[in-house]
Amino acid sequence: MADFLLGQIVPALGACISIFLFLSPMKAFMVHSTKYDFNPLAAITMILNCLSWIFYGIFVKDIYIITPNVPGLTLSVWYTVNVYHHGVANNPQRKYYDAILVLGIFLILLVDSAIAPQLLDVAAAQTMAGYMCIIMLLFFYISPLSTLANCVKEKSAVSIHFGLSVASLVNGLLWTVYGIAIQDAFVYGPNFVGCLSASVQLLLKFIYRKSDKALLPLRNIEKDSLDSAEIAS
Repeated sequence: MADFLLGQIVPALGACISIFLFLSPMKAFMVHSTKYDFNPLAAITMILNCLSWIFYGIFVKDIYIITPNVPGLTLSVWYTVNVYHHGVANNPQRKYYDAILVLGIFLILLVDSAIAPQLLDVAAAQTMAGYMCIIMLLFFYISPLSTLANCVKEKSAVSIHFGLSVASLVNGLLWTVYGIAIQDAFVYGPNFVGCLSASVQLLLKFIYRKSDKALLPLRNIEKDSLDSAEIAS
């Protein structure tokens, strides 16, 4: 029973929560003005994270790893296109985002589709793909650090997406448990770090909850102005 719970139920729940994690920013993207608030680096690292895990899932033949990352990759591409169109078009940091995206995809494809399967045995290829997943997943979890730094500086956590943070925490916990159950450090290691990252985000959300409520009406006025300008143009 325990084996079935840890080996089947937990990863199935993890897959479902992962899909929810990828869907959680959708509501924000349905409102034009809130697209400006979404961290471009989060969208870009989501692409790299999903792509690397799809390759790893193929290497280790784990359907639970592959399944959530296919829709995750599709959604992250859509988020990135929208962020680029609405929030990064005139951003002076765009060249850095472009470099991260292009180099990240190139590195994943080079390692996981060329070097690992062609030059290494199966075990070594899985190990190399696993390290690639760790790098990309840590980037995905660490990408909100710039946002967290601004939260502390401004004493406001409005920019932290609550649904994304909750989903990240639950998702990280489930995959950590599953990784321990199948004794795969590439699964439980970075996901445990993800739990810590999500916990910090939620802690800041709680600490600055009062100031966020005070700022919300002002932000709504600002967003309404942006939407009106968009319609007028």
